[in-house]
Amino acid sequence: MPSPGSEAVRAHAIRHGVDCRILYGNIMLGRDGMIDETWPNFYRLLPFICLYHSLVSSDEDAFGRAVCELMKFMQMSKNEVLEFLSRLCRYLENFVEGLAACHLVAFSSKFHQWAAVAVVAHLIKARFSETKIYMGGQNTHAESKAMVKLCPDVDYFGWGEGEVPFLDMLQKVSRGIFDGNARTIARNAASLEPGQNAGGYVNLREFVPLQLDSYFDAREGRRMEAVCLERSRGCNWNKCTFCFLSRGYKFRVKPAEVLKREILHYIEKYGVTCFQFLDNDIVCGDISGFGDFLDSMIEIKQCHPGFVINMAELSPSGITDELIKKMAAAGFTNVQIGLETLSPTVIRKFNKKQSLDENLCFIRKAVESGMHPVGLNIIINYPDEEEQDIVECMETLASISDLIASGAIEFQMPHLMVAHYSRYMREVEIQNLRDKYTQNRYYSFLHSDNITGYDRFDVFQFSNPEIAHAKEWKLLYDKILYYKKRVNKHF
Repeated sequence: MPSPGSEAVRAHAIRHGVDCRILYGNIMLGRDGMIDETWPNFYRLLPFICLYHSLVSSDEDAFGRAVCELMKFMQMSKNEVLEFLSRLCRYLENFVEGLAACHLVAFSSKFHQWAAVAVVAHLIKARFSETKIYMGGQNTHAESKAMVKLCPDVDYFGWGEGEVPFLDMLQKVSRGIFDGNARTIARNAASLEPGQNAGGYVNLREFVPLQLDSYFDAREGRRMEAVCLERSRGCNWNKCTFCFLSRGYKFRVKPAEVLKREILHYIEKYGVTCFQFLDNDIVCGDISGFGDFLDSMIEIKQCHPGFVINMAELSPSGITDELIKKMAAAGFTNVQIGLETLSPTVIRKFNKKQSLDENLCFIRKAVESGMHPVGLNIIINYPDEEEQDIVECMETLASISDLIASGAIEFQMPHLMVAHYSRYMREVEIQNLRDKYTQNRYYSFLHSDNITGYDRFDVFQFSNPEIAHAKEWKLLYDKILYYKKRVNKHF
């Protein structure tokens, strides 16, 4: 799908007279047979992790570990994998040749893409040493400072919401006077602390549609995916103890009439009918406003019957049966509610906005209305976990066994992940558990002893591989399987 962050930054820059274009390198790699788009995310990044240790960290041991993992995944010999990496490097070098006229090249580093950025930045600097390189997408200032160490060929690093500080950087770099702003730091500045200027946020009340031509050109008739939308930025609650999202974003809501106009623009210009919302709560804490928003979506659905919203997340707090029916009428198919637990006690520990009863009621009503609740996580292995929490989960499970049996809902049981910018980190440090939180697959392959001076919790999220109540959680998992097998016989 189109990169929403990059496209939004580009639209803001173009609106202010700056010539920008986006190159979808991930699509190009798939189109040209270098990286298969069907590979899991980790394995699509793994070849770049290999090149990172070969070209940037110069860590032979880390390179060897990454190559061995790639050999297992690709089912190739070591020589075959090394030849593949050599071809990939030549491909990237040819790609870099096309950037000769660029004064500044910008990248996004979301989802550990900084490893690939570091590789391409290294090749750019080797060929065009005067070209400036920017990398956005970090969550915090501390993460950006860590990236100064991890990505030695990148000049500027940005975190949080990017449109305003990125434009400020572009305008000042062209005059040779940029040394940082409120959400951007410069490698060669006197200080890596954030500045005071250019810390504003774009006005979501204005109609500024994304210009997605470069994305559709790159797709070249390939399978179309959803276009991303945002009803809001930031989080209207921002109190959950387990969460580390929405850092660097200010909460505000896009008016329904602006959003409707934006959707109709994409339908009419690009022929797109499938959309996803990026918000962590499309209700935005305003039940009345949510009803108006749904009315505008229904109007679109009536004019364009193929219009669907195949992913949206919301908090069920205050959601009525009437609003659920409106969601179905508006074309919602998959919905996520931030379940996180089946225990009312843990709901309070996690400081969720909604109650467990509200979650369960919404799940059942959504299924009855033809929608599919997805992303139903039961987070396990958190620092203040107690056996009674799991007992409560078992009790709740029985009340929704029919939905499990019918296949209407499925659960995942991820471990709690913590980073410096998550609220649970304080609990981890109070209990002196920091050294217990070591599990992160990306870190295990990206870490290099040759690059030090940063805190791993500034860049990565970690779980604790030691499960305090492993036996009890296994009983819960087995109970889920039991309901599936026992009741499915009657369907």
